[in-house]
Amino acid sequence: MVELRKTLVIGSWEDAEKALARIAECQRMVTMNKASEEKEIAVSRARTLADNKPYQDEIGKHEKLLAAFVKEHKKDFEPLKSKELPSGVVGFELDKPGLKYPKDLSKVVEKLRALKMDEYIRVIEEPKKDILLAHRDRLPLSELGLEIKTQKDHFFYSLKEEKVG
Repeated sequence: MVELRKTLVIGSWEDAEKALARIAECQRMVTMNKASEEKEIAVSRARTLADNKPYQDEIGKHEKLLAAFVKEHKKDFEPLKSKELPSGVVGFELDKPGLKYPKDLSKVVEKLRALKMDEYIRVIEEPKKDILLAHRDRLPLSELGLEIKTQKDHFFYSLKEEKVG
């Protein structure tokens, strides 16, 4: 483990370079540690998948056999659509209803408009932020209830690739 010095002082550009080099070294260690962790996770995940495979296979076999048996005995479910057993419930259920759309939705929208069924049409309206920002000098922003966020100078640094990897 690397110990952080208690008093760090940057008093020259040489000191600044040393700080950037140390940051690069630390980031390299973080990257290596994360890669090691991801490898361990991948190995563990693969082991878990392998350990679970026989169970998953057996579950699949039981599900197929159970579904076939239940379908053969569908008459036993009338008037109900399910049967409670000590370990669970089996039965039949309808899928949730859904709409099958044609490839060109604009025709559906046109027909809805022609039938004056606008309440079935979703229209998403929002300001074009990038254009508003680009034209901010000639727009009455305050009348629109808008204001420009205060811009601040923020410190940044970027490391050269050869220093990081």
